[in-house]
Amino acid sequence: MQTFRGFIDDYRQSLPLPAQLFDELLPQIDHLPELKVTLYAIASIARSGDFANCILLEDFTSDTPFMTSLGQNPQEAQSTLLDALDRAVQRGTLLRVDSKYSAEPRAYYFVNSPRGRTAALSLQQGESTTAVPQPIATQKKANIFQLYEMNIGPLTPMMADALRDAENSYPSEWIEEAMQLAVQNNIRRWSYVKAILKSWKEDGHNGANRRNSEEDYRRYVKGKFGQYGKH
Repeated sequence: MQTFRGFIDDYRQSLPLPAQLFDELLPQIDHLPELKVTLYAIASIARSGDFANCILLEDFTSDTPFMTSLGQNPQEAQSTLLDALDRAVQRGTLLRVDSKYSAEPRAYYFVNSPRGRTAALSLQQGESTTAVPQPIATQKKANIFQLYEMNIGPLTPMMADALRDAENSYPSEWIEEAMQLAVQNNIRRWSYVKAILKSWKEDGHNGANRRNSEEDYRRYVKGKFGQYGKH
């Protein structure tokens, strides 16, 4: 038996999980692979920052340690995974949508939550053909929600909405760079980040031409955005 080193005290590595998972669902599941797959799916989608996101079969199969825990060989592990996913769908924990909009038939699994149900229905009705979900396993870079929690502070529902608006208005590279400036200048406030983004959009983004952190500080703290560091 492998021993666990213990949890670490780092809120940035914590995940928002529904209380119903522990209060209602956990006592119902008596099949270990189903439990593993259920926890993996919910945690992966929670880590993505939005319960409207989904998880694909390759998100599971690309995780070698996880698949190894499901079977003694790849064939057994794959069979166990598919059976566990079917059980989770039958139980109502996960929602499966078979999309006809990809080159090959593909199953998308959503958490059976309000946002998950809405996203699944949208995909089922063909309203998401221009933004087909990508496998979570392919998301190498931290998403905007993770960047916010790592650099600014805890994520609230209102803040999540503000971040989604920013994602629709500015390039992701700008948002990441603006957050880095907030950390560098020790002004970890979204109002400050948003002001920088707004300025770049209005005046032009010239981040690549800034010479050093001293200039950053003078330009953003002592200059037009100084007010955002005071409150």
